Amino acid sequence: MIENFLLDPDALWEAIQSVVEKTPFRSVGDLKSALDALLNEAEEAEVERRAIVSLGVQKNFRPSSVETISSELEAFITGLQNRYSDDNRKTSIEQAKQKVDYIRSLCRRREEFEGKAILKNFHKRYLHNTGLARDVFIYLTAYHARHRKAVKTFFDEFFDKLLSASVKVKV
Repeated sequence: MIENFLLDPDALWEAIQSVVEKTPFRSVGDLKSALDALLNEAEEAEVERRAIVSLGVQKNFRPSSVETISSELEAFITGLQNRYSDDNRKTSIEQAKQKVDYIRSLCRRREEFEGKAILKNFHKRYLHNTGLARDVFIYLTAYHARHRKAVKTFFDEFFDKLLSASVKVKV
């Protein structure tokens, strides 16, 4: 989620100023268009990611006794087949598509898509050949994004909750 705070065209623009002449960007508007194109391309992967998350993880087969392993294994396998059935997968995909469409309609893809993947793809496509290392790019973007209202609000609330929880525990 932290990476989503970095998907701000102004912060990205400031971060790439040392190599901007080596990029296709001539303005923050060019960069915004490129970021939007990456978000468009990421929609299918975002649907897939959300569908998989909604299906959940099934693990930890632990038989209760040696004598019941066969029946417990059969029940476990049946549970897996039911959880990941064609119908459940189709339902998960459809719900994920609806959610992604809804996120797009609210113009919240930068906030709710997988920010880490978007940043990685942005660097790979536009900055890899500039000499600006990805870690440095992310650091510089975070440095410039720290002034954004959304970033300040999030961290102020986070630390207020953290500190108030800490005080409650100590009392």
